Amino acid sequence: MGKRMKRVFGTVVATIGLLLTSLAAAPAAHADGIYDQGGDFAGISHYGSIRYGYVYIDSAVEIYYNNSYDVTKIRGRGEIEKGGDVARVQIDKVVLGDSGRAVTQTTIPVSSGNTGQEAVKYTSWIGVRDGTCSKYRVRVYYSIRWADGSLSKLNRLAKFTDDRFCRR
Repeated sequence: MGKRMKRVFGTVVATIGLLLTSLAAAPAAHADGIYDQGGDFAGISHYGSIRYGYVYIDSAVEIYYNNSYDVTKIRGRGEIEKGGDVARVQIDKVVLGDSGRAVTQTTIPVSSGNTGQEAVKYTSWIGVRDGTCSKYRVRVYYSIRWADGSLSKLNRLAKFTDDRFCRR
């Protein structure tokens, strides 16, 4: 390798080293994200015994934050998953509310069908900000078609969120 080539190679290596050092020193970029509060999780058995069939249900208030960690919106989520001896599961309705009233709710049921394993349903997002206005919670209405052909309908009201939010 000639002298000129060694100099060019040395400059390239030094430049790459500087670039890598500056990237390592740069602050990390934060992505938007979602976390849950006010959740409810339970196993439900048919006739009080898992040997006749069972499902798992889950619900929560999903809280969306931006890359500055500011809460900007929330929504309700409901899930139901087949366990054993279950033909079909369905979420009939998900309602997001505060202590006084429903704020938003779904209107169209979602089903696992005969071959699916679960059903998941979300309310629409509502704009909020951090504040001292209200805590929120979710009520989910479920339907379960057991393997023996019987139908169970139930609803569960989850606990309130830990934090309070104000509508935008």
